[in-house]
Amino acid sequence: SIKEHFRVISLLTGRPNFEKRYAYLSKNLELDKPHKFPAILSGGNKRKLCTALTLLASPRLAFFDEPTTGLDPISRRNLLKLVKSSRASVLFTSHRLDEVEYLCSRVAILQAGKLIYD
Repeated sequence: SIKEHFRVISLLTGRPNFEKRYAYLSKNLELDKPHKFPAILSGGNKRKLCTALTLLASPRLAFFDEPTTGLDPISRRNLLKLVKSSRASVLFTSHRLDEVEYLCSRVAILQAGKLIYD
């Protein structure tokens, strides 16, 4: 279930008291009911769950590969706010320059595998 995923990640990362962080992340990302299984979630909800699980561990460095794909505008905004407020250094890939502008202090643009802007 969704909540069990949080429990496992919290144990693996040495943060056994995950309930408060789970409540905060699931509320802000509007995750589905805690008893649902991730396999039946929509693509957008799966991305929100992956983001929440990443942020659960309060990482110093986080990687996000187009985390807002398939999300409605409000969910996109909420996800980006959480990532920005996490204080983690972030490697963030996106085709949406508005998201990049909001979140990033340094931008590199690749085309056909070559760096064309930094």
